[in-house]
Amino acid sequence: MIRLEPRNEKLMHRQLASDPRFAQMGPSQEKLAFANMERQLRIEGYNGFIQKKRNANMRFVVNAEMDNLKEVIRTGLTPNMRISQARLYDLEKVMRKLNES
Repeated sequence: MIRLEPRNEKLMHRQLASDPRFAQMGPSQEKLAFANMERQLRIEGYNGFIQKKRNANMRFVVNAEMDNLKEVIRTGLTPNMRISQARLYDLEKVMRKLNES
C-alpha cells in the first residue's frame, strides 16, 4: 500500500514562484488600469488649467479687436462696411464659444 503525504499548498506556491522556468508575475491588470486612470486624470487637470489660461488670453485679444472694429464701424473709417460687419459677427461667435468653455 502506497502512503501519500498531504499536499502543502503554501510550500508548493513558494517553490513555483521561485522556479526560474516560470515567468515572474508583474502587477495585476487592475493595478495597471488604476494607475493609468490616475495618470489620465492628472494630465486632464493640467490640460484644463492650460486651456483656461489660453481662453482668458484669447478673450482679451478678441475683446480688443472687437472694440477696435466697433470704433472703426462707428466712425465710418472702413471702405467696406459689409466686410467689417462680417468680421465683427465672426468675432462675436468666437467670444460665445470661449465663454461656453
